[in-house]
Amino acid sequence: MKKKEIEKQREIGKQLFLVNILHYENDRVRKGGFSFLSRDKLAAWASMTEEELDSFINVCGALYPHNMAEEAARECCQKDPFISEKNAYCFILSTYFRMGDLFAATLDIDKFEEYCRKFSEYNYQTYSEKHEKYPVDESYSTPEIYEKVISFYIRYLVAIIKEVISEGYDWDVISSMTRADISEERYNSLAKAFVKK
Repeated sequence: MKKKEIEKQREIGKQLFLVNILHYENDRVRKGGFSFLSRDKLAAWASMTEEELDSFINVCGALYPHNMAEEAARECCQKDPFISEKNAYCFILSTYFRMGDLFAATLDIDKFEEYCRKFSEYNYQTYSEKHEKYPVDESYSTPEIYEKVISFYIRYLVAIIKEVISEGYDWDVISSMTRADISEERYNSLAKAFVKK
């Protein structure tokens, strides 16, 4: 193996290690704990400048599933037909937390419309039972609404991943950041099916 390839593999290994640390710390904080990890120590351990580490953390944060769901929901509820629904953000975010990553990683793309017909009512009922203080119109139980919500998430995911690819990150690192175990082939299939040229 050539020196350049060895250095590249070491860099990928270091980035994967950092992703695991960041996910662990994010999970701990989300569960009400505290992170005692300092930026300067992490940068020193990773042999990175603080600016390089900040850039890496920002990329990792953009692909962190919880953050991605929040940002995608925020953008989606600014589009028609969701903009006029007071609790659209709650509905969309709840849907993304439960279903976004699952669909992105595993659902048969060719059966997307069938899936939407089958689960739209269930999604609406689940939301209504868990979040009865934030009701949405009954039209949110339709396959058309569910399809728009899920399609938006997939397009958002594809756009973020495309941006990260353009920054030169290896696919193993990107997949680890998403936590959805999405292969490069799966990403390409999602892009082809959901992103209009």
